[in-house]
Amino acid sequence: MNLLGIVKEYSSLILAIGIVGYFIYSRHKMQVREKDILRTRELQTGLLNERAFIDALNSLTQKQQLKKYALVYFDIVRFGLINERYGMDIGNIILKEYARWLEKIADKDEILSRQTGDRFIAAVKKEHLGGFLQEIKSHEFDIEYEKRNYRINVSTRSGVYSVDKDIPGEEIISIAHAALHYGKTVKKKDVTFMTETLSMEIKEQKRLENDIPLAMANEEFKVYYQPKVDITNMRLCGAEALVRWHKGDQVISPGKFIPLLEQNDLMCDMDFYMLRHLCADLSKWIVKGIVPPTVSINFSRRNFSNENAADAIDEIVREYHVPKKMIEIEITETIDEFPISVLKAFVDRLHRLGYKVAVDDFGSGSSSLSLLREVTFDTLKIDKGFVDRAYAKDLTILSYIIKMAKALNVDVLAEGVERKEQLDTLKSLGCEVIQGYYFDKPLTKLEFEERIIIGGYKK
Repeated sequence: MNLLGIVKEYSSLILAIGIVGYFIYSRHKMQVREKDILRTRELQTGLLNERAFIDALNSLTQKQQLKKYALVYFDIVRFGLINERYGMDIGNIILKEYARWLEKIADKDEILSRQTGDRFIAAVKKEHLGGFLQEIKSHEFDIEYEKRNYRINVSTRSGVYSVDKDIPGEEIISIAHAALHYGKTVKKKDVTFMTETLSMEIKEQKRLENDIPLAMANEEFKVYYQPKVDITNMRLCGAEALVRWHKGDQVISPGKFIPLLEQNDLMCDMDFYMLRHLCADLSKWIVKGIVPPTVSINFSRRNFSNENAADAIDEIVREYHVPKKMIEIEITETIDEFPISVLKAFVDRLHRLGYKVAVDDFGSGSSSLSLLREVTFDTLKIDKGFVDRAYAKDLTILSYIIKMAKALNVDVLAEGVERKEQLDTLKSLGCEVIQGYYFDKPLTKLEFEERIIIGGYKK
């Protein structure tokens, strides 16, 4: 081979080596980039993961830009029901589509991240905050899956912190999350802004939360009784047992501590605490020769996780030798932690044991008629909203609820009655048993004892 041939062959070899080297280098760069993406991106949606989001916030702090932003911590309302109704595959598609949509409505210098599950975070410029919150309030998605089309509405609840100081990214997220949590569990609001006042409320809530176990051990929670009145004869015909917290000189209302009991899985403990104290009161009245009326007591559906809950109730009532006719168990309609079949089993067992059962807030849920069809109740407590509003449509619905209950041989009680016109309206519709401040606020044990003795109200 001549010199020219050797040079050409050598050049071809160098070229081949260069091409291979280029591809190896490109592949290496791609792998590095993929690893970088994996380190910073959440795999399912492609949004920033929490660590990368925190780094981005801290970068804004270093650039002295952070105070131009508000942090929005939000989750999808009842996302679990979307999974249950349409399946997890469609639920996952929704999460991906939702992330893509968020990227469209966010400005280029705003930052998005997905936390776990259906939780998202956004760092939004303050001048864009109102529009962003309005956008995420509700949005419909058209999903095609396995040759079927679905239209699914996605709404959110949000906690908002308008950043007013340079603090670490983790703390900013924590503040917005605290606003969301408080809004969901206490305020029942779709959007909750962290303010100085709210911050103080949350600190007070934390103090109460820490005090609850000891308060229960020290029996600081007391039974109050709100009378039920038969307005056909203006006689006392029953009462509802309600809890109040006597903390030193303060009487703390349930609105402040019931959400804490629910958050800390103490609600079932409180239900049985209240039953035991109610039975002790009833037993003492009976011994004194005072005959109390039937008293209803609330039991959370969280008790349904215990298949022996009804028998546990019966055991306490029998321990205090209280006639079963003096106890009525109330269950709130609007809590949907368990299916109707579990509720039905609980109610049926209580009936077999000899107790009456009431459903509270009837008409407030989306499955009222299904509930009534599947489960046999002795009393319907009509949702306070019907009494409060008393619009033409509300009164029409109320009228049919009362007629339907009577046709099913179920008692009806209206709660939240505060004014004479409400009483007159309910009476005209055929509702005969009333509960509310028009007659009495919740009474202490001694006050209720006096009410039992008096027995009636002025007409």
